[in-house]
Amino acid sequence: MKGILTEAYFEFIDRKQHWLFLAITAVAGVIIYFAVTEKQKLVQNEMSSQASLLQSASYSLGNFVTVIVLLAVISSIFLFPRLLRQGRIEFYLTKPITRAELFSSKIISHWAIYGITILFCSSIIAAELSALGALPLGSSAYVLVTGLAVFLVWFSVVSFTGFLTKSVSISFATLTVLWVGQLLLKHRTEWGIEQWSVRYVIDFFYYILPKTSEMSALSVELATGGAYLNYLPILTSLALAGFLIYTANSLFCRRDF
Repeated sequence: MKGILTEAYFEFIDRKQHWLFLAITAVAGVIIYFAVTEKQKLVQNEMSSQASLLQSASYSLGNFVTVIVLLAVISSIFLFPRLLRQGRIEFYLTKPITRAELFSSKIISHWAIYGITILFCSSIIAAELSALGALPLGSSAYVLVTGLAVFLVWFSVVSFTGFLTKSVSISFATLTVLWVGQLLLKHRTEWGIEQWSVRYVIDFFYYILPKTSEMSALSVELATGGAYLNYLPILTSLALAGFLIYTANSLFCRRDF
């Protein structure tokens, strides 16, 4: 486990991905600074309310976390296609480690490296918002923790797809379709579909697909002092993540390489 975690870390550094995350964080920090200070001027001039400032800051943090998570997920697409290419998987299988240990170590190490990166970058923006007096750090924690859960969900999707297909392009296409699909299905009740059979099919896909956009929206609601009343998006999304990782692990232990 330690060796695979170290390998994942140095691979992350060798690909210079940390500079990309830091660059995006720096740009976002500048944009958010000017946006928040402008909003504060409106509050001081009584043209806006403190609650509106809190909500704007929460949405800014939530949108930033979404961008960072999406970047981490896209970077994760390469994990299993690279692992399963000829020669590399055989190298790992010669080591004194079971297939289940190899799979779980890869999943945990990769999630930990990118999870720490997401948490680090998001904490910088959260600290900035706190220093500006726009959003308390305690409230930011809801958004940050949810970001880690959202990453886990999409990481499980691209890992499962990458393991099955060994294809980066197919994994990316699957990610795109599911990401757009969950955004559309979020508003399914507004489509005005009256035929019950069609509504049943649409609801079926809604319940089995990830609902990370709703998870993010709920975390922002918590950050602004709202009540967390609907646990369905987070429970079903995490259940899907667990199912995909478990299934991929089971297949990995049985596949002939």
